[in-house]
Amino acid sequence: MIKSMTGYGRESFLDETLSLDIEMKSVNSRYLDLSIRMPNQLNFLEDAIRKAIKNRIARGRVDLFIRTSKKNLSKSNINVDLDTALEMKEKLEAIIEHTGIKSAVNLNDILRNDDVLTYDSPNLDEEYLKEKVLATINNTLSILDTMRIQEGEHLKEALLELLGKIEDNTKKIEQLASNITSE
Repeated sequence: MIKSMTGYGRESFLDETLSLDIEMKSVNSRYLDLSIRMPNQLNFLEDAIRKAIKNRIARGRVDLFIRTSKKNLSKSNINVDLDTALEMKEKLEAIIEHTGIKSAVNLNDILRNDDVLTYDSPNLDEEYLKEKVLATINNTLSILDTMRIQEGEHLKEALLELLGKIEDNTKKIEQLASNITSE
């Protein structure tokens, strides 16, 4: 079976306390090059996530995006990191000044950084998060793998078609060559 290195998978998990959205894409690369983008509160899972992916994928550039949201935020503490917000504002203003782009920094630009607003949810323990995140990643890997297999089948068909054309042309060349030698 030919398996492409190009693929995409997306899976979600939702229950009464947690919403996970995991997206994974892969492209050709000689070695495994893994990029993980996830909220800081999941950093404790990075090694387990890398291991889970390495167990299923040996080569390629793999980009993993994890987005979480906790339900029942009224029961959670909302933390604001003003230092990070001010630093973001200053950096964005420096980019605007340096590039000459006519724009103004607005609150949405700053809030796009996951570190500015964080939520503490006492009802989600690390083991629960680990279980749900890794299960959702494994489902995402299965979807990605299915796409890689389908893409591999398309590549196989294209290669077989090209091989058929090469064989046809080889026969034509052999016939022409035998005609030349017999003349």
